[in-house]
Amino acid sequence: MKAAALNEMTFTELLEVAAARNIEFTAAPSRAELHEALVDAAPTLAERDCACAECGETFAAKRDHANFCSTKCRKTWNNRRATRGAELYDLFMALRYDRKWSSTVGMWQLICRLASEWKRMDNEAGRTYVRPEKWLEANRAWLKSINLGVVKIGRGNKA
Repeated sequence: MKAAALNEMTFTELLEVAAARNIEFTAAPSRAELHEALVDAAPTLAERDCACAECGETFAAKRDHANFCSTKCRKTWNNRRATRGAELYDLFMALRYDRKWSSTVGMWQLICRLASEWKRMDNEAGRTYVRPEKWLEANRAWLKSINLGVVKIGRGNKA
């Protein structure tokens, strides 16, 4: 685990990570001792083998976030993702803005069927989906935001 990431964690979170990695202390550790133990226990890059999200081949990752064994695999995966996104965009815009026609043709079922077909194709090819929940929260947090407007609470105001 990188030192920068450890610096942002609370003491309780550091203890949980240490427990998950089976790091034991003879006495109650200080924050500095926890930090040092976690940095020392981090696997080296040579120890981290990954499966390529595109071809499934095992490769030695050079970075923590590596998902692909080569540039070719990364580009192939991203091109397929872009193509699928364009298809989904067209269907979803029809669903959202041409509701009468969309309900007539069963657009939501078509979108779900398309996603199922993509998943089947990926499973047959041994491909995996590589965008974890943390990536979505970090890069698309605005999707979860809800604008409630101005809410006044206090004397004389109704919530």
